[in-house]
Amino acid sequence: MNKTLFCLALLVLCVVLFQTSSAEKEAKEHKSQKFIDDLCDKCSYCKTDPDCEGCSRCSECKTRRQEGCRFCRKEEEEGDCVKRCKKGCRICSGLKSCKDGE
Repeated sequence: MNKTLFCLALLVLCVVLFQTSSAEKEAKEHKSQKFIDDLCDKCSYCKTDPDCEGCSRCSECKTRRQEGCRFCRKEEEEGDCVKRCKKGCRICSGLKSCKDGE
Protein backbone atom coordinates (compact mmCIF):
# COMPACT_ATOMS: atom_id res chain seq x y z
CA MET A 1 0.00 0.00 0.00
CA ASN A 2 2.77 2.46 0.94
CA LYS A 3 4.76 1.61 -2.20
CA THR A 4 1.70 2.16 -4.39
CA LEU A 5 0.97 5.51 -2.77
CA PHE A 6 4.63 6.55 -3.12
CA CYS A 7 4.71 5.55 -6.81
CA LEU A 8 1.47 7.41 -7.49
CA ALA A 9 2.78 10.57 -5.79
CA LEU A 10 6.03 10.30 -7.75
CA LEU A 11 4.11 9.93 -11.01
CA VAL A 12 1.95 12.98 -10.27
CA LEU A 13 5.07 15.00 -9.40
CA CYS A 14 6.73 14.02 -12.68
CA VAL A 15 3.66 15.02 -14.70
CA VAL A 16 3.45 18.42 -12.99
CA LEU A 17 7.15 19.13 -13.52
CA PHE A 18 6.99 18.06 -17.17
CA GLN A 19 4.02 20.36 -17.88
CA THR A 20 5.74 23.32 -16.22
CA SER A 21 8.94 22.86 -18.21
CA SER A 22 6.94 22.50 -21.44
CA ALA A 23 5.11 25.75 -20.76
CA GLU A 24 8.38 27.58 -20.09
CA LYS A 25 9.89 26.21 -23.29
CA GLU A 26 6.89 27.36 -25.32
CA ALA A 27 7.15 30.84 -23.78
CA LYS A 28 10.85 31.06 -24.69
CA GLU A 29 10.15 29.89 -28.24
CA HIS A 30 7.39 32.48 -28.52
CA LYS A 31 9.72 35.29 -27.38
CA SER A 32 12.47 34.25 -29.77
CA GLN A 33 10.00 33.94 -32.64
CA LYS A 34 8.67 37.43 -31.89
CA PHE A 35 12.25 38.76 -31.96
CA ILE A 36 12.89 37.09 -35.32
CA ASP A 37 9.59 38.36 -36.74
CA ASP A 38 10.41 41.91 -35.63
CA LEU A 39 13.90 41.64 -37.10
CA CYS A 40 12.56 40.33 -40.41
CA ASP A 41 10.02 43.16 -40.44
CA LYS A 42 12.91 45.61 -40.19
CA CYS A 43 14.74 43.76 -42.95
CA SER A 44 11.73 43.83 -45.25
CA TYR A 45 11.85 47.62 -45.00
CA CYS A 46 15.27 47.52 -46.66
CA LYS A 47 13.68 46.01 -49.78
CA THR A 48 11.22 48.89 -50.10
CA ASP A 49 13.71 51.67 -49.26
CA PRO A 50 17.25 50.39 -49.95
CA ASP A 51 18.72 53.92 -50.06
CA CYS A 52 17.09 54.93 -46.75
CA GLU A 53 15.33 57.90 -48.33
CA GLY A 54 12.61 57.66 -45.69
CA CYS A 55 15.02 59.29 -43.24
CA SER A 56 14.52 62.61 -45.03
CA ARG A 57 10.88 62.61 -43.86
CA CYS A 58 11.45 61.69 -40.21
CA SER A 59 10.08 65.03 -39.01
CA GLU A 60 6.71 64.06 -40.55
CA CYS A 61 6.57 60.63 -38.87
CA LYS A 62 4.12 60.06 -36.04
CA THR A 63 5.01 56.37 -35.52
CA ARG A 64 7.73 54.03 -36.79
CA ARG A 65 5.02 51.86 -38.41
CA GLN A 66 4.23 54.55 -40.97
CA GLU A 67 5.58 54.00 -44.46
CA GLY A 68 9.17 55.23 -44.74
CA CYS A 69 9.52 55.79 -40.98
CA ARG A 70 10.98 52.45 -39.89
CA PHE A 71 14.38 53.79 -38.77
CA CYS A 72 13.29 57.25 -37.62
CA ARG A 73 13.80 58.41 -34.05
CA LYS A 74 12.55 61.56 -32.40
CA GLU A 75 14.80 64.60 -32.65
CA GLU A 76 17.46 62.78 -34.65
CA GLU A 77 19.52 64.21 -37.49
CA GLU A 78 18.83 62.78 -40.94
CA GLY A 79 22.46 61.65 -41.32
CA ASP A 80 22.30 59.59 -38.13
CA CYS A 81 19.10 57.92 -39.31
CA VAL A 82 20.66 57.07 -42.67
CA LYS A 83 23.76 55.57 -40.99
CA ARG A 84 21.63 53.38 -38.74
CA CYS A 85 19.35 52.39 -41.60
CA LYS A 86 22.21 51.39 -43.90
CA LYS A 87 23.96 49.50 -41.09
CA GLY A 88 20.74 47.61 -40.36
CA CYS A 89 20.24 46.76 -44.01
CA ARG A 90 23.81 45.44 -44.29
CA ILE A 91 23.13 43.14 -41.34
CA CYS A 92 19.87 41.99 -42.90
CA SER A 93 21.55 41.05 -46.16
CA GLY A 94 23.56 38.37 -44.34
CA LEU A 95 20.73 36.86 -42.28
CA LYS A 96 19.39 33.42 -43.15
CA SER A 97 16.50 33.50 -40.64
CA CYS A 98 14.43 35.93 -42.67
CA LYS A 99 15.27 34.31 -46.02
CA ASP A 100 13.95 30.95 -44.77
CA GLY A 101 10.51 32.46 -44.16
CA GLU A 102 10.19 33.96 -47.63
